[in-house]
Amino acid sequence: MSTTVASKRLFQEYKALLTSPPDGITAGPVTEDDLLFWEALIQGPEGTPFEGGIFPAELRFPKDYPLNPPKMKFLGEIWHPNVYANGEVCISILHPPGDDPNHYESASERWSPIQSVEKILISVMSMLAEPNDESPANVEAAKMWRERRSEFEQRVRQGSQNGGIFLGKVLQSQAKPLHFGYSALSVAKGYFGASAVASKNLNAVGIHVKESKYRA
Repeated sequence: MSTTVASKRLFQEYKALLTSPPDGITAGPVTEDDLLFWEALIQGPEGTPFEGGIFPAELRFPKDYPLNPPKMKFLGEIWHPNVYANGEVCISILHPPGDDPNHYESASERWSPIQSVEKILISVMSMLAEPNDESPANVEAAKMWRERRSEFEQRVRQGSQNGGIFLGKVLQSQAKPLHFGYSALSVAKGYFGASAVASKNLNAVGIHVKESKYRA
């Protein structure tokens, strides 16, 4: 499958996300020149230790997309059973199509070309709320989640202050990417950059914010 096919598919998915974005999620290509590299912002699910935060991530798509899934990585610290220490997300929908050699998941749970970026991001948001500890990427986090839930939640909150942009109530309507060159994280910089914590955490992952009329 050519890069052109992948780019056309991703452009269609991007337009669909702009037209009808899922609640708490925004994503789009970083530049018009490279549709295989996306940025995303995921709002912490309500009623979880991640609530109140926006979590920057990146997605890198293979040239044969959608035959194979992208790689997804959070750009800051995330303490979670299904996130590696380097931020890489480990969930079924991001695993290559076909049977699981370790027999932890069925082929229907893994990637297939009928999946989409939207389904990936919704799955990741659900993952934040409901970890899967059967085959964890972070064994210590999984054990803490199973055996010491209150300690796990405290650790999540502490780590999330470094891994996310904490802004209180998030206005999803202000967080949508507007067009190429005004990426998801650019929107965060422009609209939410006035928060001192947000500014610190964005700078920590190499993103420099500017002043904004929107206040946390």
